[in-house]
Amino acid sequence: MSDAPAAPVTENGVPPVAQEKVEEAPGFKVFAGNLAYTTTDEGLKAFFAPVASDILSAQVILRGTRSAGYGFVALATAEAAQKAVDTLNKTELDGRPVIIEIAKPSEQKDKEKKEKKAKRKPGRRGSKAVPGEVSEAEANGEASKTDGAAVPESDEAAKPKKKKKKSAVSRAF
Repeated sequence: MSDAPAAPVTENGVPPVAQEKVEEAPGFKVFAGNLAYTTTDEGLKAFFAPVASDILSAQVILRGTRSAGYGFVALATAEAAQKAVDTLNKTELDGRPVIIEIAKPSEQKDKEKKEKKAKRKPGRRGSKAVPGEVSEAEANGEASKTDGAAVPESDEAAKPKKKKKKSAVSRAF
């Protein structure tokens, strides 16, 4: 047996594919979105010709072997990054209008995701929780259980309601 750590394996025995892992390149990053699936790293770098002297790296993000439709270009200066946004945003690359923006730091992006998730209503897609069931937010101590949906303490709430039977007269027609 070797002391080397085992490679992570998914349920079906296949190693997981590295998805959306972007190495933090030095410099100022610019996001390039709505890329054609045929766009390559070299094509993205050539597209940034107006700031070619300031390019540190250009990378199209892949999911497996296929393009994810976006990429990042690292530039040496903030001025070059802003110039790239100003001159290249909404211009066409490989037949598609490309979105060029200053990239957000991953810490800021993670923080925004957490804030967005915290604003979501707990429960089943907006419906109220089943009486006696604890929502995820309540379990984490983030929401109070008294939100207007008080659980009656009598046994009547636990009994299902009976449906009214239709009379023979109404079935005859």
